[in-house]
Amino acid sequence: MVIQVNRTIEVSAEFSNDTEQSLRFSLKKVWGNGEKKALFILLNPSKADIVRMDNTFSNVVNYCVDANFDAVTVVNLFPYRATEPKDLVGKYDLGLSENIKVFQRELELANEVFIAWGTEHKKYSQAKKRFESVLKESANGKRISCWYDEKGNYPKHLRILGKNWVNKDYQFVFESVT
Repeated sequence: MVIQVNRTIEVSAEFSNDTEQSLRFSLKKVWGNGEKKALFILLNPSKADIVRMDNTFSNVVNYCVDANFDAVTVVNLFPYRATEPKDLVGKYDLGLSENIKVFQRELELANEVFIAWGTEHKKYSQAKKRFESVLKESANGKRISCWYDEKGNYPKHLRILGKNWVNKDYQFVFESVT
């Protein structure tokens, strides 16, 4: 016997209003009633949008499904869309204030926060300080976690999801924004 299963999945994104949509402020996928929402903070968006997924977003969604979330939103330290972080040079401040506003809004809506912006603590430190500051002020007791590899390096980026990585509480790196 064969049965057909249908489900409505909502995918939405917020982009800049230029013709290339060069900035992506959020990417959201909802497959349930949206009551258990995860928020992921990554480095920068690649070319993923509401139709085209990339490895990172696929890994994020698959993790969330397995962990019984029914919605996920991805925000980034930098909203500039680039497949290589080196392409961010000179673009760090594009859409900065709007990016922080979207992050604050999504933080308020989330049940749990996952940091996955990469393990290099000194690189992009000003942006990481800004986001950590908002998390410290506004997370309101929400769990903030990330993935650690077998050597203790964190927060791992989810371009790949290592088999030996462990998800545990995020240890804040920065004291304050300077």
